[in-house]
Amino acid sequence: MEKWLLIVEDDRIIRMAIEKFAQRKNWKVVMAEDGFAALDAYQKYDCAVIFMDCQMPGLDGYQTTQAIRQLESQKGIRIPIIAMTADVSQEARESCLNAGMDDFLMKPLEMCEFYASVERWAK
Repeated sequence: MEKWLLIVEDDRIIRMAIEKFAQRKNWKVVMAEDGFAALDAYQKYDCAVIFMDCQMPGLDGYQTTQAIRQLESQKGIRIPIIAMTADVSQEARESCLNAGMDDFLMKPLEMCEFYASVERWAK
């Protein structure tokens, strides 16, 4: 994979775990601690997939996704954004999709599910 995985997560332990998952596959990863850092990274890196924590201080995952989708509409591209949340309710899933996210992973992330998601969405 030539492109980067952008991981947007405010919890340091979760970021470290995801980074270890990616290292096992030799995938390139850029980490962002919040929505503002995610927008900056999105504009600097050629991302294959974005994994987005939904609940973050400042700019949450829903707002960040909407901002990325606005930027993409100007460029004519669309990068898959995968929600990461502990809230597995149907309402949470619909909120993610309505914000412009493409898929949904439950926290805590399972390594196999993370790998399957990357392989499904990174093209």
